[in-house]
Amino acid sequence: MWISAAIIATIAAVTALPASAAENGYTIRTAGELASLCAGDPESGGPDKQTGLTLCDGFLQGMLSLELRHERAFCLPSPSPLRMQLMQQFVTWARANPRRVSMPATDGLVEFFRERFPCGKWG
Repeated sequence: MWISAAIIATIAAVTALPASAAENGYTIRTAGELASLCAGDPESGGPDKQTGLTLCDGFLQGMLSLELRHERAFCLPSPSPLRMQLMQQFVTWARANPRRVSMPATDGLVEFFRERFPCGKWG
Protein backbone atom coordinates (compact mmCIF):
# COMPACT_ATOMS: atom_id res chain seq x y z
CA MET A 1 0.00 0.00 0.00
CA TRP A 2 2.75 2.47 0.85
CA ILE A 3 4.41 1.91 -2.52
CA SER A 4 1.30 2.94 -4.46
CA ALA A 5 0.85 6.00 -2.25
CA ALA A 6 4.56 6.81 -2.61
CA ILE A 7 4.32 6.47 -6.39
CA ILE A 8 1.33 8.81 -6.48
CA ALA A 9 3.16 11.32 -4.29
CA THR A 10 6.27 11.09 -6.47
CA ILE A 11 4.28 11.56 -9.68
CA ALA A 12 2.53 14.56 -8.15
CA ALA A 13 5.85 16.03 -7.04
CA VAL A 14 7.52 15.49 -10.40
CA THR A 15 4.62 16.93 -12.38
CA ALA A 16 4.60 19.94 -10.08
CA LEU A 17 8.32 20.66 -10.61
CA PRO A 18 9.12 24.19 -11.60
CA ALA A 19 9.66 24.55 -15.33
CA SER A 20 13.33 25.42 -14.81
CA ALA A 21 13.96 22.14 -12.95
CA ALA A 22 12.26 20.03 -15.62
CA GLU A 23 13.91 21.94 -18.45
CA ASN A 24 17.34 21.51 -16.87
CA GLY A 25 16.91 17.74 -16.92
CA TYR A 26 16.75 16.91 -13.23
CA THR A 27 15.68 13.33 -12.75
CA ILE A 28 14.85 11.44 -9.59
CA ARG A 29 14.35 7.86 -10.72
CA THR A 30 17.00 6.12 -8.61
CA ALA A 31 18.40 6.49 -5.13
CA GLY A 32 21.71 7.43 -6.78
CA GLU A 33 20.10 10.31 -8.68
CA LEU A 34 18.39 11.46 -5.50
CA ALA A 35 21.69 11.23 -3.61
CA SER A 36 23.38 13.37 -6.27
CA LEU A 37 20.71 16.05 -5.87
CA CYS A 38 20.93 15.85 -2.08
CA ALA A 39 24.72 16.19 -2.23
CA GLY A 40 24.50 19.18 -4.55
CA ASP A 41 26.65 17.41 -7.15
CA PRO A 42 27.02 19.38 -10.37
CA GLU A 43 26.67 16.17 -12.39
CA SER A 44 23.14 15.67 -11.06
CA GLY A 45 21.73 16.84 -14.38
CA GLY A 46 21.27 20.54 -13.90
CA PRO A 47 23.46 23.58 -13.52
CA ASP A 48 21.70 24.96 -10.44
CA LYS A 49 22.92 23.39 -7.19
CA GLN A 50 20.28 25.17 -5.09
CA THR A 51 17.42 23.88 -7.25
CA GLY A 52 18.75 20.34 -6.85
CA LEU A 53 19.00 20.71 -3.08
CA THR A 54 15.48 22.14 -2.95
CA LEU A 55 14.14 19.23 -5.01
CA CYS A 56 15.87 16.79 -2.67
CA ASP A 57 14.47 18.55 0.38
CA GLY A 58 10.94 18.45 -1.03
CA PHE A 59 11.25 14.82 -2.09
CA LEU A 60 12.54 13.82 1.35
CA GLN A 61 9.85 15.80 3.17
CA GLY A 62 7.07 14.40 0.99
CA MET A 63 8.18 10.80 1.42
CA LEU A 64 8.74 11.27 5.15
CA SER A 65 5.30 12.83 5.69
CA LEU A 66 3.56 10.22 3.58
CA GLU A 67 5.30 7.26 5.18
CA LEU A 68 4.80 8.46 8.75
CA ARG A 69 1.13 9.16 8.09
CA HIS A 70 0.33 5.77 6.56
CA GLU A 71 2.68 2.97 7.55
CA ARG A 72 4.95 3.72 10.50
CA ALA A 73 7.68 1.58 8.94
CA PHE A 74 10.21 3.62 10.92
CA CYS A 75 10.15 5.88 13.96
CA LEU A 76 11.99 9.17 14.21
CA PRO A 77 13.49 10.17 17.54
CA SER A 78 12.31 13.26 19.37
CA PRO A 79 13.56 15.78 18.58
CA SER A 80 13.70 14.78 14.93
CA PRO A 81 16.95 15.28 13.00
CA LEU A 82 17.16 18.34 10.78
CA ARG A 83 16.28 17.72 7.14
CA MET A 84 19.74 18.84 6.01
CA GLN A 85 21.26 16.22 8.32
CA LEU A 86 18.93 13.58 6.91
CA MET A 87 19.87 14.58 3.36
CA GLN A 88 23.58 14.21 4.16
CA GLN A 89 23.03 10.87 5.93
CA PHE A 90 21.00 9.59 2.98
CA VAL A 91 23.81 10.52 0.56
CA THR A 92 26.35 8.63 2.66
CA TRP A 93 24.02 5.64 3.03
CA ALA A 94 23.14 5.44 -0.68
CA ARG A 95 26.72 5.73 -1.88
CA ALA A 96 28.02 3.12 0.57
CA ASN A 97 26.56 0.24 -1.46
CA PRO A 98 26.30 -0.04 -5.28
CA ARG A 99 22.97 -1.88 -4.98
CA ARG A 100 21.44 1.11 -3.24
CA VAL A 101 22.24 3.68 -5.92
CA SER A 102 20.34 1.66 -8.52
CA MET A 103 17.22 1.20 -6.37
CA PRO A 104 14.12 3.25 -7.20
CA ALA A 105 14.41 6.52 -5.29
CA THR A 106 11.29 5.96 -3.19
CA ASP A 107 12.36 2.43 -2.20
CA GLY A 108 15.84 3.63 -1.34
CA LEU A 109 14.59 6.45 0.83
CA VAL A 110 12.19 4.20 2.74
CA GLU A 111 14.92 1.56 3.23
CA PHE A 112 17.27 4.29 4.51
CA PHE A 113 14.69 5.44 7.07
CA ARG A 114 13.93 1.86 8.14
CA GLU A 115 17.61 1.10 8.72
CA ARG A 116 18.43 4.43 10.32
CA PHE A 117 15.33 4.82 12.48
CA PRO A 118 13.85 1.41 13.37
CA CYS A 119 10.86 1.49 15.69
CA GLY A 120 11.66 0.57 19.26
CA LYS A 121 15.16 2.05 19.13
CA TRP A 122 14.11 5.44 20.52
CA GLY A 123 11.36 4.44 22.94
